[in-house]
Amino acid sequence: MRAPRAATLLLASLVLGACASAPHAPAQTPPPAATAPRPAPVVHPTPWGDSVLYFVLLDRFADGDPKNDTQVDLRSKGTFHGGDLKGLTEQLGEIADLGVTALWINPVVKNIPGFVTGAGFPDWAYHGYWADDFYAMDPRFGTEDDLRALVDAAHKRGIRVLLDVVYNHVGYDSQYLTNPKTRGWLRTEAAGTCGQDDLTSCVSGLPDLKTELPQVQDYLFEAHLGLAERTGLDGFRLDTVKHVDHRFWQEHRVRTRGRLGNDFFLLGEVWGGDAESLDPWFAPDEMDAGFDFGFQGSAIAWLQGRGRTVAFDRYLKGR
Repeated sequence: MRAPRAATLLLASLVLGACASAPHAPAQTPPPAATAPRPAPVVHPTPWGDSVLYFVLLDRFADGDPKNDTQVDLRSKGTFHGGDLKGLTEQLGEIADLGVTALWINPVVKNIPGFVTGAGFPDWAYHGYWADDFYAMDPRFGTEDDLRALVDAAHKRGIRVLLDVVYNHVGYDSQYLTNPKTRGWLRTEAAGTCGQDDLTSCVSGLPDLKTELPQVQDYLFEAHLGLAERTGLDGFRLDTVKHVDHRFWQEHRVRTRGRLGNDFFLLGEVWGGDAESLDPWFAPDEMDAGFDFGFQGSAIAWLQGRGRTVAFDRYLKGR
């Protein structure tokens, strides 16, 4: 076992929202058969509102299984570094000792095999956000059994697990672009079909999923909710929330509650969001919490001595 190479702490505050109360025909890899019923819900002593959340980018954390290392190069910033689910599971003791009660990990679906150069250097999908198959685990991160083992081990330590999921887009040059069953599901820059608004734009040039289509919704819901059912996850961290229509998120809430229970937690990433601007997602009960991006700037300014303590104190009390 190698020691963790990087431990990523989350310097952000969560804004909690007040809660109000089709056949699947996969076009890619069929969903794996459930090997066991969904694990029984775990009663956690810490409410979500009081949780200490710790983010781990798996590839940059700890390598627990060198056999799944592919194209690993520790000297380059855009390559894979070998971290995986087994490595994280082995380090849960250290994480629990920090007082962590909730763990957020990056997406684990199979990502595109190649690299892109838009950053000025070869950049691979070590972060997990460039999906190539929503119905398969990326072997570099591990297997579905490894994910289930992580969740089980975390629960024994009183730690919940949030999985990052992406509904808005697929990876560059993903197989979804060439598969005749799915290429009509996407807006792309190459085809000139990307829009100029939040819902139809191709974020960072990534192929944009037409999540307004019922068949796309069914496909994505089955992929992510099915994995959560089989592994006992406690919630999702929802990527690029404002780039997907509210009706999608409302249906998503209905389906997560129906299949995963009322306590399944939804944490949304609305870029630039704060306590006020998150209301459009809280009012219709689309998610439980969102990131308060303004908190990061205020906290860092105070830590770096660019703001008075009395002013920062008033800011915190005002929240």
